[in-house]
Amino acid sequence: MTSRRIDPTRRGSPRRLPSLLVVATVATLTTAPACNVFEDTCSEGASRCQGNRLEVCRQNDETGTKHFQLSETCDQIAGHTCRTSTNSLTTRETAACVSDEPCAASTCEGEVAVLCHPSGFVQSRTDCAAQSAKICAVGGGQAGCTYAIACPTTDADGFCDPDGHRLWSGCRGGYGHPTVGSDCAAKDLACAAGNGATECVLPARIACDAKSQYAFCSPDASAVYFCGPSGFVNQSSACRTAGTSCMMTVNVTSDGTSSATGCRKP
Repeated sequence: MTSRRIDPTRRGSPRRLPSLLVVATVATLTTAPACNVFEDTCSEGASRCQGNRLEVCRQNDETGTKHFQLSETCDQIAGHTCRTSTNSLTTRETAACVSDEPCAASTCEGEVAVLCHPSGFVQSRTDCAAQSAKICAVGGGQAGCTYAIACPTTDADGFCDPDGHRLWSGCRGGYGHPTVGSDCAAKDLACAAGNGATECVLPARIACDAKSQYAFCSPDASAVYFCGPSGFVNQSSACRTAGTSCMMTVNVTSDGTSSATGCRKP
């Protein structure tokens, strides 16, 4: 049998196909900013109007940079538009969603706090009577809801009412009345002040050294006392498990001495 050689130049013969040149267009990808985050850099607390959108400057937790972000779409609030004006106290331009009702200053209309934006239009109305035991007060160029009791001083960080049942705070707003109240009596505690701190403590007002006595035993060893910053015991934990009592243990190691107080069996 005679073998036949195939001539690759002849028609019909298999031939090698030329390599295909694939041309790829490389697109430069850019990372789009997160939804409602805009590329303009800004300073913390700045605000602006973009049409009827209120944008506020906030820091991006991932990058640490500050950008304007959408805060509110003003026309979603009935009768409100976005307006910008200069704050007379900070000389910074501020923007807000405000109504079309003009105003000269923040004020109280009965027990309704009317907040006037520097643009000269009403920004909000808050019914203080709808909040438990609160009244409307004006201070520091603002109107807000406060409690009726008067602050002892304008910079008081906290104080007790005369009967020692309640703890008041929020006097630094300039209203002359506290904006925050805590009912110590409702938690079976009493209000006490000391070391520049005011807090709810045990009704017996047990004195302690806030610097060195974080936890210590009650005189009868039936409970663990915890010392508050005011210099009074603000919390206790009873030793309820049978056979246990409050004990302080001291551990001495090469690194020093440490102690722990708790309910334990002797």
